[in-house]
Amino acid sequence: MAKYGANSSIEFDVGGMKYDERSVEIKVKGYLQNEDGEIETREQLDYKAHATTLGVNIPLNGYGKHSSLGKVRMVGLKVRNRKYPFIVEQVSTSTRYKLSESQVTRNIRSI
Repeated sequence: MAKYGANSSIEFDVGGMKYDERSVEIKVKGYLQNEDGEIETREQLDYKAHATTLGVNIPLNGYGKHSSLGKVRMVGLKVRNRKYPFIVEQVSTSTRYKLSESQVTRNIRSI
């Protein structure tokens, strides 16, 4: 932690837990703040790095109009998901959807 300075903070995300009568296994992931003091996930960083090369001109957390979902917010990109790598959030319901590259480039327009 000395590498990041005394004022650095970490946000923890606790995942699944398994336990039996003798042990417990807990999945914990920590995120460091960026220069602006915000926490960025792997999906957000990947979106920033790859979205424009994939033909998407909407910035991270930017809004677009989907042909059937209505107003959506661009949330992230999971590069390991071959079929549905893009993550969008429908603004009216806060429901997240996974979309393919072609679904994003053909059906979402910047607003």
